[in-house]
Amino acid sequence: MTIEHMTDSDAETKGIREPNNTLEPRLIVIRGLPGSGKSTVASELQARMSNKTVLVDPDALDKDSEEYKQFSENLVKSQPSVSEKVHPFRYLLHSAETALKNGNTVIWNQPFTDLDNLEYTIAHLEKQHQGEEQNKPLPVLVVNMEVDPEIAWDRVDKRQSSGGHGMTREKFDSYQTKLQTLNGQFQHQALHVRAEQPVEATVEQVMNHISK
Repeated sequence: MTIEHMTDSDAETKGIREPNNTLEPRLIVIRGLPGSGKSTVASELQARMSNKTVLVDPDALDKDSEEYKQFSENLVKSQPSVSEKVHPFRYLLHSAETALKNGNTVIWNQPFTDLDNLEYTIAHLEKQHQGEEQNKPLPVLVVNMEVDPEIAWDRVDKRQSSGGHGMTREKFDSYQTKLQTLNGQFQHQALHVRAEQPVEATVEQVMNHISK
């Protein structure tokens, strides 16, 4: 599944605090190197927020699903000039649009090494949201997971050894080389957190930030 919903029963099973249902729909992007803990933070954050929260994650995209195949086929028919390599991203973007339109908060979990791609994604969703909500701005927060590359690689390697998804060291190093730093020209709110700290502490930082 590409989009994951957390139900109240899921939260109870995991022993998680009562979800916060008072926050308005927003976009939260969690970016950083593979192995920086993005997925874990995204999952725990989803549990702490409203049950109307949708998780978008390219690593969880099922290209064999009928939903994705139908979307890809329709895209080929309507926009044949769009490369099929871009179809997964367009599908995720469409999923996020739909979630926001339905009043959900979107947590988008992806490295976003290229800031231009990150800016494009945010700008597109802002434009769509403002059109749906009659120019009401979309609250956006980018959570930047900062981590020692060797620690991140060690996590990736261990995850892969235990049967999880992974990558070669060469590909990991490519992510590290391409990862652009958020600078003063970045126009959106950003929260920088150390990936080595406990997940609970990171989630608490994010919740405190968006609850202001």
